[in-house]
Amino acid sequence: KNQAFKVNTKGTEHIVEICRKKNIPLVFTSTSAIFNGKSRVPYVEFDKPDPANYYAQTKLEAEKAVKGLDDFVIVRLGWLIGKQRKFLYYILKQIQENAPEIRAVSDIKGTITYAYDAVRFLDVVLKNKEEGIFHLASIGSCTRYELARRIVYISGSKIKVIPVLNKEFSKLYPAPRPRNESIKSARRIPNFEKIGGWKQTILDIERIEGLKL
Repeated sequence: KNQAFKVNTKGTEHIVEICRKKNIPLVFTSTSAIFNGKSRVPYVEFDKPDPANYYAQTKLEAEKAVKGLDDFVIVRLGWLIGKQRKFLYYILKQIQENAPEIRAVSDIKGTITYAYDAVRFLDVVLKNKEEGIFHLASIGSCTRYELARRIVYISGSKIKVIPVLNKEFSKLYPAPRPRNESIKSARRIPNFEKIGGWKQTILDIERIEGLKL
């Protein structure tokens, strides 16, 4: 907890103070986890945050600090995915090692954000001199079980993907998780190519990063 507070909250507050003194605009990346997960539909920028765990609370406190600036952008990301991101890396590692099965959570849903799309979006935000809060994720919600099945299917692997409840990983990840971490954007910005569905995003990762799925 102390580390999360130091990095997410206090670290951001220090950066905000520097930006304020030097009159520098700040672009801050946040998380879809700041919502309580009780909604049945994806959260949009205008929904009220209500963190379900301490990590999310530290990110929300950081957002509040950023909002104290005159010129800021907050971009909330979904489950960040890419070649070097832990979930995709874990699935690919299991495939490469011919694991007998992959166990993935099926009772929590969210939306994925490809790291490459995040970079493209931030670039456009800066060039357009946008302001305010944005959500960025592929279209459509999925569980990590569905995500794992999609990756395994594209790879051609015969590994069995087993759906499990989140509580199976409670010893590794004891913090409570929102049941729905899905987000979508109610805003549009010029010059940014719309992101497609989450299944297409997996194909994009394979094509752009040269993965052998």
